[in-house]
Amino acid sequence: MRRFGGCLALFVLTTAFVCAVPVGSPMDFTRGNDVWLQVKTREEARAELAPLLDEAKKCGITSFEPYVKWMLLEPEEGKWDFAFYDMQVEECAKRGMKWTPFLIAGPAYATPKWFKESKQSVFAKCLEHGTETRTQSIWNPAMPKRVDAFVKAFARHFDHSLIQSVLLGISGDFGESIFTVEGNYWTYLFDGEYHHHRGWWCGDAYAERSFRDSVRRRYSNVSDLNVAWDTRYTSFDQVKPFLPDKAPSRQARLDLVRWYRNSMTRYAEVWLKTVRKHMPKTEVMLCTGGQGISVHGADFTQQAVTAAKHKCGLRITNEASDYGENFMLTRLVGSACRNLGTYFGYEPASGVSDEGVVGRFYNAVASGADELFVYDSPASGARGDIYRRCVPFLTKRSPDVKVAMFYCKTSEELGIEGFSKGGDDYYSHCAQFRDYADFDLLDESLIAKGWLKRYKALVWMDGAVTEKSTLKALESWIKSGGQLFLRVPAEEVSGKKWKLKAVEVASGTDADEWFRNVAKAA
Repeated sequence: MRRFGGCLALFVLTTAFVCAVPVGSPMDFTRGNDVWLQVKTREEARAELAPLLDEAKKCGITSFEPYVKWMLLEPEEGKWDFAFYDMQVEECAKRGMKWTPFLIAGPAYATPKWFKESKQSVFAKCLEHGTETRTQSIWNPAMPKRVDAFVKAFARHFDHSLIQSVLLGISGDFGESIFTVEGNYWTYLFDGEYHHHRGWWCGDAYAERSFRDSVRRRYSNVSDLNVAWDTRYTSFDQVKPFLPDKAPSRQARLDLVRWYRNSMTRYAEVWLKTVRKHMPKTEVMLCTGGQGISVHGADFTQQAVTAAKHKCGLRITNEASDYGENFMLTRLVGSACRNLGTYFGYEPASGVSDEGVVGRFYNAVASGADELFVYDSPASGARGDIYRRCVPFLTKRSPDVKVAMFYCKTSEELGIEGFSKGGDDYYSHCAQFRDYADFDLLDESLIAKGWLKRYKALVWMDGAVTEKSTLKALESWIKSGGQLFLRVPAEEVSGKKWKLKAVEVASGTDADEWFRNVAKAA
């Protein structure tokens, strides 16, 4: 999938055939951002923004996305300043363009100094070092009220009809619905250097209390907890978050990891409810990112389900230049949102090569996305020519996908074979199989929703351990005619082995040959 020779021709030839319905309405096409303008005077920023918007308009961009930071909107407590963003909205409106405000509160570079220095501030703390970062803890009880005030002030001031969609930036280093990771060096411009790394950011007192409460709800008494976890606690008060690799049992690890991810989803719902209260008719997207692995804290499918519950969408911000990698990084979000019938868009996490531009356009269109976000919009030159040729294909499609690959989230949460290296085996296999077939991704929660019946075949390549309920659902689906292609020895979390009726195909000597045979048989 690293082969991009003739990719534009492939794009032209195949996108018209990936859905069962005629070409629909134009996709939203968004460009960002304004970060470098935020350190300039308003008039300097206007002078630099104007030609950028002129270029974007010529390129077909429908909306410009500025980072609407809490620190800029409320520089002093209770004193709101909208002038910088008023200027940007005005410049967009002059050109018949809308804007996509990225509302950010919580990350270090977006949170006001006055709040970070107040008694209400609670910085996230990692378990690895017991050290705080500068991003607010998602368990900080003061944040929901602050988020409400932030969104309320924004919603009251700006004309909603000029907004294409509102993007919500709730956590992490940049605003994605994940925990602090890495690569945030440019944000030091606004807040200085701070402790950051990929890790488990649940060491503050409020996180500890939340985890302890979740354990109490799950287990009626300490004896039941000790049996499930293989521990010797004498009181629930002894329970604290631990590093997953130090978990005393599989069940203990699952309880910790799922609480961690569910906490991020619940915090996202606080934002979704808040923005819906103040902006009931505006298109809204939750921003998420990363690979969907446990340590990042994002559960893509549950974020999609929760967003859809509030009539909101999702934007995944993890693409680069390789089509195969982009497919495997975005397709879980695409599969969930498309099946839910909710809005979704794709954004790159870094620079994109010329060939990568074509791959990104193709990935969005072939996935049935509603929006594509870019960081440049050249109106001329060789790169501008690529955009000119690709933009006409930005039409909402309805892909007819009959094959799915199982994303064994339980195995990923347990860090076992196929996911022991952070998911490298699974993700590379997704990109590899895309050479032979288009497919969606389903995890346990989507299977629990009954979505298996929408597909004729399921490929299970990595991660042997899943929930008993999922295995039962697979058995039932197979009996009703579903085709399972299996290359792992399926088992429950308890360790009990399952023998599922799978389609026999030649396994070959490597994954590539097996995928080729599966594609022929499916």
